[in-house]
Amino acid sequence: MMTRKLSTVLKNDVKGHDVEMPWPPVAEYMKEGEAFNPCSLKAFLRLLLADEPDISAHLPDRMKRLIGSIGQDIVYGITAGKVKPPKHIMLPYAVKSLTGCVEVIRLLNSCGHGVSYLKLEEIDTALCLQKCL
Repeated sequence: MMTRKLSTVLKNDVKGHDVEMPWPPVAEYMKEGEAFNPCSLKAFLRLLLADEPDISAHLPDRMKRLIGSIGQDIVYGITAGKVKPPKHIMLPYAVKSLTGCVEVIRLLNSCGHGVSYLKLEEIDTALCLQKCL
């Protein structure tokens, strides 16, 4: 029963965590991955992954990145993709730049690891239009 309470608290915190998302996403937005994870989610993941309840305690950079990455996945999942953390935009962008393979982007999207190819193209178009103006 405790698990249900914890999951409800985390879900409500994620849904209530208001992060302003600019349109189209800009570089400054992409650097703010940590801002997408509410404090309760960060504390939970910190305890789960690093066994460290003290928020002020130092963690290795690798562990901080892991907590941030998993937190962004959870936010993306709970909000059903309505909130698009930087990871879920940058990963498909990297795949597009490196491979140009639409199928890999679709596979990542179907697994919940990134935005759809269509959304990626929409972001690209908005960025191009913004640059032209």
